[in-house]
This record gives sequence, C-alpha cells and structure tokens, in this order.
Amino acid sequence: MLFTAFLLTACGAPQASDKDSPHTGLTPYREDYRPEDTQRAAAGRDTPAAIQHEGKALFGPRGAGGAAEGAANWQIVLAAFGGADGQRLAEIAVAEAHQIGLTSAYAEPRGKAWVVAYGRYESGASTRAQEDLKRLKGLEINGRLPFAGAVLAPPPVEAIAGSVPDHDLATVRVRYGRSAYYTLQVGIYRRMDDRDPTPQDLADFRKAAEAAVIQLRREGQEAFYYHTSRSSTVTVGVFSEKDYDTSRKRPDGSVTTGPARESFRLREAKEKNPHNLVNGQAVKVRGAIQPSLLVPIPN
Repeated sequence: MLFTAFLLTACGAPQASDKDSPHTGLTPYREDYRPEDTQRAAAGRDTPAAIQHEGKALFGPRGAGGAAEGAANWQIVLAAFGGADGQRLAEIAVAEAHQIGLTSAYAEPRGKAWVVAYGRYESGASTRAQEDLKRLKGLEINGRLPFAGAVLAPPPVEAIAGSVPDHDLATVRVRYGRSAYYTLQVGIYRRMDDRDPTPQDLADFRKAAEAAVIQLRREGQEAFYYHTSRSSTVTVGVFSEKDYDTSRKRPDGSVTTGPARESFRLREAKEKNPHNLVNGQAVKVRGAIQPSLLVPIPN
C-alpha cells in the first residue's frame, strides 16, 4: 500500500546535521531583523522562482491569507503529496483507503500540494470529529499506524471568524506535555523598522499569521501561530529533544555534545518549509536567504 510505503521511508535512521542549531534560551520567535541587515530577495536575480512564489502561495501579502480551496467544513487530513505527481499519488492513496473501509476519504488540492482528506465536520471540536481523529490515529495496518500524523484542518479562512485557540503555540505545552520542546519557525509578520506597531499593524499581523496557519493545516501540516506585542509568528510541528539530539555517550559512560542528529519528522518539516518568511517575503540576512528556524516552545 502507498501509505505503508511512506511508513517504511519514515523509519529510516536520522542523519547527523550541524548546519542549524535550535535557538535555546530565546523567545519562541525570531524578530531580530533590522533594515540594515535585511534586504528583500531580488526577484529573478539571485532568488530561485520557488522562493519568489513561496510567500505568495503560503502567506500572501501582509494582512491577507493564502488562497484556500474546498467547502466550509472541517476535515481530517491523512496525507499530503507535493510535486508533479501529487494528484496521481493522492488519488492512488484514496483508492487504497477505500479498500480498507475508509470510504469517506477523498483527494483535494491544497495550495502547492494534494491532500487525502477524510470526512466533513461542522466543528473541529465536535464529538464526531474528535472520535474519528482518534480512531484514525490509532488505526493499525500490518503492525503500523499509517495515519498517526493525521490532523484536523479548518475550513478556508474566509469562512472562519476570529482565532482558533487550538492553533495557538502558547497552549501547546499544556496540551502536549513537557516533551513538546521545539517547533519550526517558518514565518513572521512584523514592522521592518524600529517603530512600535500600531493597533492596526498588530491586527494585520495576527490576521495574516492565523490565515497562514489555516492554509498550512489544510495542506496537512501541524501549524501554529504565536502572537506578541510586536509581531505574529507562524511555526510548524511539535518536536521533542529526541528529534534534535546533540548528546553523545562516551566509552566511559559520560555524556558530551556533538553535531545534532535530526529525526525524520524534523528533516521532513525543513524540506517542506526551507525558509523563514518575513511579511510573506523571502529575505536575505547577511547575504543568505533566511532559513526556517528551530525554536523553543514557550512554557
């Protein structure tokens, strides 16, 4: 089965990486971008086309969310497929889901990807939605849990009024426990000068961040927003210390540190979200495109 094949891939051993390190001790967002250090990526010159369109596809301009397709219902996203074969792979996965009795599964486009979704719910908090999500996450096939990463996805942003507390990064530690240690920052909305944001600025930042989170979740990613008095951040994933392991055991039994070994989940999240976009734009910091950042989850 296609889902089983992805599980086998996911079980590969983590690879060591010393390119990025989590910003331990910082607040769970990075907003240290000053005009003299940051310039917008030059369109068509030294920025690949994929980077030019990344912000437009996901985050849109300040104060606006990315486009979102589908009916105004909550759904459970079982899997996401990108690339030229995304639609074909999603349709194959749907056929396989039907074969194992998941007849409510269907394929739909989501921004840059195609997703396999399940069901339609009036609310993500409804009993039926929560029971279906729990059942799918625990569904065992050939000794594996192919839908353990299923997430509830909200309807398009136009159909939602206000924020969704379950998407707030500030609540993650309470809901996930102390093992929720890191998250991957993929975007931030803030002023690009030293002036304090106006109330309208903050409202725009928050609206844009929450719209981006909805779009990412509709594409099958577990995304969160984090609002402060100066900015709003978008992050992806909840990772433990084991997902970014720098500990090394010496022959004498003592423990030291070394290059980080990243889990498959973390490496996959970075591959899907290679950049930290500022106000929906890829930017340069000291000559390099700003990458996505592993940051601590707030207590």
